[in-house]
Amino acid sequence: MLSIHSVSTQVEKQKFLDDFNIRTKTWLVADLKSKSEIQKQLLAKFPVLEEDAVLRVSELWVKIFKKKLPSWRVVSHDFLRSHLRDFLNSQDQSFAKTPGAAKTLMAYIQQLLPVLTQENGDEQLQNWFQENTSSFIRWKHWYELSILAWQELQQQKIMTSNWCSGLLIHNEKFSDSWERELICDLGSQLNSVEAELFQKLALKNPVHILEPQTDWSLRYHKTLNSYWLLKGESFPLIGEETPFPIFSSQPQTYLEVERYSTMAAEIKAVIAKIRKKLDEGILPQQIGILAPDIEVYWPVLFSYLEQEGIPTQKNAVTRLQSFPDIDAWMARLRLAMGKVASHDLERASYSENPQLKSLSFEKFKRLFSIIYDKEDLSRWSEMKDLFHQTVEPNDSMLLKEFIFWCSSFWPNNDETESLARIIKKIFHESAATTRLPTSGWMDYLENIVAKEEVTVTEGVSQGIHCLNIQEAEWVSLSARFFIGLSADALRSTESVGLLFSDIQSLGQDLGYFLSWPDKAQMEFETLWQLQKKTEFTHISVSASDFSGNVLAPSLVWLMTAFHEGRDIETLSIPELTRWDEIQRAKLNELVQLRAWTPEHAEVLEAAILEDLGEKERENFAKDVSWSLSASQIENYLQCPFKFAAAKIFQLSDEPELDLDMDRLTRGKMIHKLFEKLIVQPFEKNMSQKQIEDIVDSLPEEAESILADKRLWSASRKFYIDLAQRFLKFETDWRQEFPETETVGKELDIQAWWNPKTKSLENQDSSGAIAFRGRIDRVDADEKGHYVVIDYKSSDTSLKNYDQWEKEKALQLGLYSMALEQGATPLPQGEVLGAFYYSAKTMNREKGFRLEEGVGHLFSEHKKSQIQAETKKELYKSLNKMVAESIHQMLSGEFPAKPDDKKNCETCPWDQICRAPHLNS
Repeated sequence: MLSIHSVSTQVEKQKFLDDFNIRTKTWLVADLKSKSEIQKQLLAKFPVLEEDAVLRVSELWVKIFKKKLPSWRVVSHDFLRSHLRDFLNSQDQSFAKTPGAAKTLMAYIQQLLPVLTQENGDEQLQNWFQENTSSFIRWKHWYELSILAWQELQQQKIMTSNWCSGLLIHNEKFSDSWERELICDLGSQLNSVEAELFQKLALKNPVHILEPQTDWSLRYHKTLNSYWLLKGESFPLIGEETPFPIFSSQPQTYLEVERYSTMAAEIKAVIAKIRKKLDEGILPQQIGILAPDIEVYWPVLFSYLEQEGIPTQKNAVTRLQSFPDIDAWMARLRLAMGKVASHDLERASYSENPQLKSLSFEKFKRLFSIIYDKEDLSRWSEMKDLFHQTVEPNDSMLLKEFIFWCSSFWPNNDETESLARIIKKIFHESAATTRLPTSGWMDYLENIVAKEEVTVTEGVSQGIHCLNIQEAEWVSLSARFFIGLSADALRSTESVGLLFSDIQSLGQDLGYFLSWPDKAQMEFETLWQLQKKTEFTHISVSASDFSGNVLAPSLVWLMTAFHEGRDIETLSIPELTRWDEIQRAKLNELVQLRAWTPEHAEVLEAAILEDLGEKERENFAKDVSWSLSASQIENYLQCPFKFAAAKIFQLSDEPELDLDMDRLTRGKMIHKLFEKLIVQPFEKNMSQKQIEDIVDSLPEEAESILADKRLWSASRKFYIDLAQRFLKFETDWRQEFPETETVGKELDIQAWWNPKTKSLENQDSSGAIAFRGRIDRVDADEKGHYVVIDYKSSDTSLKNYDQWEKEKALQLGLYSMALEQGATPLPQGEVLGAFYYSAKTMNREKGFRLEEGVGHLFSEHKKSQIQAETKKELYKSLNKMVAESIHQMLSGEFPAKPDDKKNCETCPWDQICRAPHLNS
């Protein structure tokens, strides 16, 4: 016997529950929270409650399914999707290989199961398509794919729990499947297939359907279409004409409508209001935060609740994938499958691999931050040997074979709890006889570790409720906060091509009453909950989500705002929360709040003052044994902290190896090319073959690693052209200045800075600091006069000597000083010129030149011309800059005070720098 009872409120449902017989009846609900709340009520009256007394409707279908079809295996949604993805890869249709195709196919199969499981269903539908051409165009290709997929699933006898009702629909003995009287409390979540199943069950046992019915429910006739089918009534032709329900403040039921700028502001406002309600004496368990999807808000919401000290019934959880051992294990599995990614390589390399100790992390980041396939592992031979591929992604495996393979990559330690948990879940949710490619099993495993939750903080029974809106049906609340009422949240999108008109036509013409998830279902649920009488109701929406995407208010929010006379454009400002108070608190208040020790507070106060620039930072790294170069001293002059980051903290900012050659590698290659081209005696007629041989040797000679050797041909042409231009320029130069002879290439400087005499010396002494450098090139004339050459990739920012002190450019000057005092393998001699040599423009004019060298070593150039006395003053000025810099270094002075704040925009250490202007 089937009876339908119209209920307009939850209070009317309560009457049925009050008369509920726990021994002979089963109460069916749609969600776990409603099941829990009903069980609480019944356990308050009865000492023991049978399992079948209260069930989710999905649990009922699974129970009956296992009884009627015991040979079938119910697997998880994720496993079935992985299986269908493998099936789709074997199909020829292009649409079957698009992202998300497996998810779409699952939706079609679930909706079409009553047709797929009927003996002559395909023939009937093919005839129906001939009369419905628009439907044929929209979704027949997915229907045909669903037939093939379902045939394969039938052979293996696997399905997911969501499909149980669809498979039971044609079971001949279904009507005697359940012996208890049923009360169906499913609200808008009752679908057409379930409605038909309840009709069959009612042939043997009483079935009571609680139909949500209000004066506005006709507006949602599509959402509630299953109830019309149960009643055998013709479908209404009206709907949207039904007036929209209006809720307003009434005596004892205050309503508040707000709009905020962001979701974070929305959370902040709700927390402040909840604090007020608690202060008014409302118990936490009488307060609820309701959202279309509470998980969207939960991470931020939980943090605010925790700071506010407000208890909640919802558990705080973390995912298995956040565990370091799981993350490293998954990385090793992906690498063993040949799926190479930088994150996986880093995680697996630096977890438990002593073989890679010779590879510094800085070098690892340079070599492997950007990788494209497993061939890139050859950039470091030990890496390629360590992470060799053991299986192919398409290798077919049974469940036990996959478990054996993936377990072999778990580290040899006693921490196996997480692994055991995963394996148990896999065995429980998958099919032992199903074969999947390794990539399919890995896809399934990745879904498990991404979704499996581990409780971090247990919820408390006396805390506030944080729920999805549809879960609040049986929760008694005095104050409700509806958040996230945007148009997108309350109106879902359709995942299949079947329209509601198709559903109606199939029902009327063929008798197949397929389920149709109405996109307005969440809107109905929100309105259904809003009609409850409570002391306080707050509804809100934000103008943007956590990612900054714009959100439009839902019709529910808009209509309520209009009725309440609220300006829909005005944004509300949230009140202050406890977190705001903590952030604005003075240090002494924080010390007391956090129970910090006086020593901790003292250190913290000093650090804050330093960050604000109100207190000089204490010196550190005093009296370190230094080894310095000209470029390092330049870095110190530009910013002492930048120098400390690289020299003291050993931080590296080398560019990542990529297909496009970086400036560092390009510079090294150019230096090595020019070094190899300048031979003695100079070969002005070097053959094309000689040039090509030199260019081809550059990567090895310059100790440069190429991201992909196959791309060398493109770079090779550049370096050949550069070599030819360089040789031509050098040939022309030596014809004009025939005395020019290159006497030094990559010339090492070995000197020591004496802090006592404040000068460079050729001998080491107590307290002296090693000064090292390498001069790119030294030319000389017949009398032993020198010209210092420093190669540069381009002439950008190159200056003449009169700008060196201002620009903190010491290199050419210090190299000249070292050469003159014999700190190189060359004999002492006077430097008549020092120049930057631009590889881009073949220009070597910037620097300084003495008149004595004009005409036989270089030409006249007024802007870089210098007198001997001026050169001495230049040396003296540069020497003073070095002396002051080294004195400050030895004193431990490394403040974050850049010479020019504009340099901070390109500094690699700006994220860790404590410069006041970066912290304000």
